[in-house]
Amino acid sequence: MEDILTQRFHYATIIPYKDYSKLCDKNHSINTFINSLHVLDGLFLAENTSTNIKGTIFSLPEKRGKKRTHYFHSENNEEQEKFQLNYLYTGKDHSFDTIKDNQIKRHFGNPFSDITINTVERSIKRHGDKVTIKVYEGHKKRKLNAIYFKKMFNVSSITFNLVTGNFTTLFISKGSKLPAQKQFRTNSFNSLKKILLKTSGLFEKRDINENSNVYDLYHESFNDVEFQNVTVDSLGLDHFSKDFFTKIMTKFVYVKKIKVSNDYEFWIENFYPTEKYLKKNERKLMASILDMFKIKSKITIKLIHDNTKLDIFGLSILCYLFGDKYSKYVGNINPKFFKKSNVEKMKDYIPIKNTFIKDKSTHGYVLTDNEKENIVKIINSSEFIDFDFVQHELLDHFNMIKKLRAYTSDLQMRARTYIEFKKEHSELTKQMSLIKKGWVTEYIFVDRMILEVEKPINVEIELPDGEQTLDIFYPYILKRDEEYDEEGSFMHHCVATYSDKKSSIIISIRTKDGLDRTTCEFDCQTGKLIQAKHFCNKQPPPEMELAIEELKDKTEYYARIGLLHSLEQKRVPVKINGVEIVVEDREPRRINDLWGNLGLRNPVPF
Repeated sequence: MEDILTQRFHYATIIPYKDYSKLCDKNHSINTFINSLHVLDGLFLAENTSTNIKGTIFSLPEKRGKKRTHYFHSENNEEQEKFQLNYLYTGKDHSFDTIKDNQIKRHFGNPFSDITINTVERSIKRHGDKVTIKVYEGHKKRKLNAIYFKKMFNVSSITFNLVTGNFTTLFISKGSKLPAQKQFRTNSFNSLKKILLKTSGLFEKRDINENSNVYDLYHESFNDVEFQNVTVDSLGLDHFSKDFFTKIMTKFVYVKKIKVSNDYEFWIENFYPTEKYLKKNERKLMASILDMFKIKSKITIKLIHDNTKLDIFGLSILCYLFGDKYSKYVGNINPKFFKKSNVEKMKDYIPIKNTFIKDKSTHGYVLTDNEKENIVKIINSSEFIDFDFVQHELLDHFNMIKKLRAYTSDLQMRARTYIEFKKEHSELTKQMSLIKKGWVTEYIFVDRMILEVEKPINVEIELPDGEQTLDIFYPYILKRDEEYDEEGSFMHHCVATYSDKKSSIIISIRTKDGLDRTTCEFDCQTGKLIQAKHFCNKQPPPEMELAIEELKDKTEYYARIGLLHSLEQKRVPVKINGVEIVVEDREPRRINDLWGNLGLRNPVPF
């Protein structure tokens, strides 16, 4: 391995303290350290102990085990001994930097000195066709009163292969008593950019305090211009400049013969598709990236070339939802939609793009053709819809449908406009909240009353030709919270808000298939009808009016004998379509005590 250039600097940062306590009386061997502190080390010595000289409260640690880790320990294990220690040197941070061995040795084992040994090094080395540029920063620190040093270091390096164009980045971080943290990446421009930042110290050295007495020596050892010039010569570049990152990228594309269009920098920096996909796609960058996301087709290639900052994550979600024939549906979406990409939001997904592709492409949703067509209609129905809708609302919508299909097998998205979608989304959210809650309130009525009130009602209807027909209606008393929710959702009115109204009973009059209904509210004290509403709060049809009249006789009778109201309310497990939701660690409890002093709602229409 050829060492082309190495720049190295080694120095110590020392914070000395002066002891004004009686600590030294406890151990006479420490007097040798105290007496040595009169040596000024060429700095200004604090002349007195006035209050404007800052210091620290020094606590003696409790001695534990046989190994001695500190010079002084507390004699009282129950209460730590504390001493006032003042800084020996005035100044902003009360420290000084030095490269002199005699100064370092004087404080190296001094219990009244805080000392850090610093080593900074950067190098350029060649091994065969590869060039490695590395920066190392190490620290060995011993705090006041401690015997042992704690070591830590950071390493950042880039290795370029001058023949293949590949490069690797390496980060190593090691703290005291902690395992080393390593990050190794191949052809990752994000990692490359991190190393090239000024804070890495690679091409622009980390500065030390300009008031440090080793400042000039440090700058002599670390010559940025020399290091930059040797770097570009080693890599075969023309000159070093602030756009060094772009120069590396340009050479990378040239050496690897990648076919790119304008504004390719963003895509190759964040979505380099690897050699595997470049080979499959005739080394075309954008086609390779789409292939990596598993959404390559003529329509997606056209979209990504027409929209240089297209949200590829949002596009991927759409394609994954549409399935194998995604091109058909994507092609029917208004082209203006794809111009609403938000690059800043897309950046949030970039660090997890591989996980995103794996998870979203295997989402497990099974959408019907109607649902796929509805997605297109919803997107085209509003000019305000953007990729936020796709990545959050739409994806969340199908996540809920997927979970709820365990209880309603034929559940699907029926909305065709964005307004309809918001309503449907709200209903799904309510059901998911109910499942998460795990329990609902069930109203217990007298069995005798239920049997009588829920008996089918026969209604004879006279047809226009004079003949008569028989309609049968089935009254059903709403007894659980989720039944109130379902009734309100089905009928498009707000009966769900009446579930805790104890002065009323809600009875739904239905056809046998349940597809036609009228929701009725009866007063529990009198049994009289308060209101009856058909779909969307409309008036009931005449045949149902007749069924309501017959039902009123029953409700008034049971109200007179005091059996129309519920006997109690219980907390019970949620059921959806008769399937009980199982929630772990649920404790069934009576809910009577939870009602408190709730007031009754005003009798407003559903």
